[in-house]
Amino acid sequence: MNRREFLITSSAFAAATKIFGADAESASRYRIGYTTNTQGSDPATTWGGDVFRGFQEAHEVGFNYVEAFATALSQFYPDDVNGLKKRIADIGVKFAAVTGGARGGDTHFEDPARRQAVIENHLGVVRFSKKFGCDHQKTNLGERRPKGTTQEDLKNIAETVEILGRRSLEEEGIPFGIHAHLGSQFQSQNEIDYVMANTDPKHVRFVLDTGHITMAGMDPIALAKKL
Repeated sequence: MNRREFLITSSAFAAATKIFGADAESASRYRIGYTTNTQGSDPATTWGGDVFRGFQEAHEVGFNYVEAFATALSQFYPDDVNGLKKRIADIGVKFAAVTGGARGGDTHFEDPARRQAVIENHLGVVRFSKKFGCDHQKTNLGERRPKGTTQEDLKNIAETVEILGRRSLEEEGIPFGIHAHLGSQFQSQNEIDYVMANTDPKHVRFVLDTGHITMAGMDPIALAKKL
């Protein structure tokens, strides 16, 4: 089942609302934001690259929040905040998170020579997402290289995200989280263990995607308890 079919036909939203929105305390604590993935060209399965169509359909089945990747919002980033606010207000949704760095920005977290460019790219999105009331930042750690992620890469990644997370919290008041995603520099148990052990949990948090964690051979419940 593709993402769009899941959104339209499943009872996932109703179940999540029952669990996380059953009372006023839960409703104020949790934001359930659907990720409207816009990859692919077939409008029957992936919204045909139209992120706003994804937002609309999410809202039609009951979602008030959505997650969006900064790369999908590049026509508005960074200078047309008001234009984007109007577009999503007209649909009736808000952003739970704006993920990652800007289109064309550096994502080589493993390369210390590019560290400053990586940090500025992702801090730019932190500042952008803050303008929409987002209360945390979710970031993927770049495309996985053919040779995989080495121990030296992990050391450099940890140093980069520690600086980025500290600046996000201290300068913008936004907690920063990294997402283990298949096909990225950061996907396996060993990689998660190393980076989380070598960063300050106040500065670097973990965004747990149950699907990606399961497909990578880990137990998401056990990992959530561990972290």
